[in-house]
Amino acid sequence: FANFFTVSARGCLFHNIAWVTEFTAGHASSIPLTVSAPFNRFNRCHIAGMIDAASGGGTGARCVKLTASENMFENCVIGVDTIARSVANASIEFASGAGRNVFDKCWFPIRATATSPLLVVVAAAAGMDRFNYFVRPKIWNHGTSIIAGLCTLAANAGGYLAFEDPKVIRSITGFGTDATSRGQIYITGPTDGSTVSGIGYNPNA
Repeated sequence: FANFFTVSARGCLFHNIAWVTEFTAGHASSIPLTVSAPFNRFNRCHIAGMIDAASGGGTGARCVKLTASENMFENCVIGVDTIARSVANASIEFASGAGRNVFDKCWFPIRATATSPLLVVVAAAAGMDRFNYFVRPKIWNHGTSIIAGLCTLAANAGGYLAFEDPKVIRSITGFGTDATSRGQIYITGPTDGSTVSGIGYNPNA
């Protein structure tokens, strides 16, 4: 179940669908949805990864893995807040030059019982292409630990993450786990970290 459902065709529309990887046996590296082709659209879907103890404690677990570009997620819920995440797994991974993907008004619930769970990981150089864009995301940690940083990006990740008017609601210290990651993140609109609006800035945290 490491890749439970893979979208390898382009130009598909998914609406009101839930992907849930809740297996009795568990799998430490489960990924409910992998998108390996461009130009797909996901509308009002729930992608519920890491919903068992094994994947919640597995560093290879994800909710969505993208190895393709120019896909859109609109009004989706990505993740759950019912199962503890105790390691540096990620809600989203960008790999193999994945770029120009858009997450529009999506909700990202997390239940962290360590400081290390991530919203985004780009593990390898050139994992992105140009940018990946989050429009008015709602990021909410319902866990007992404060997340130290939402995103970890490899040096020379190949692009940057853009956040427009993000809502980081609870128990999260900052956007990037380190200076290398923060240098590849841009934020516009009011945030907890700055009163700057309009011109994109690199976060201090």
